[in-house]
Amino acid sequence: AIGVYCALVHQEEGELRAALSLAVSHTGDSDSTGSICGNLLGTLHGVDALPQDLLAELEGRETIEQVGRDMVVFVETPERVIEEDRVDRHGGHVWWDRYPGC
Repeated sequence: AIGVYCALVHQEEGELRAALSLAVSHTGDSDSTGSICGNLLGTLHGVDALPQDLLAELEGRETIEQVGRDMVVFVETPERVIEEDRVDRHGGHVWWDRYPGC
């Protein structure tokens, strides 16, 4: 609820830093509330609206962005996932190798 509240109170594009700061500066589960707030505002405004200095230090950023792109592809064009899962030039399956067991 705190993450959603922070995103709603500071939902304008220029207020993202204030929203994230509010979401992570309380005595509760601040990493989770910050994540929820950031996810909501990132979805609303796009990744380019998020403070770039914070993104530069984000652990696992490449993996997070890859999963996000893959989710969009899967939701918008599931037939593309099936097509791309054929054997690639290295003998592997693109989606299976990226997400084993799925």
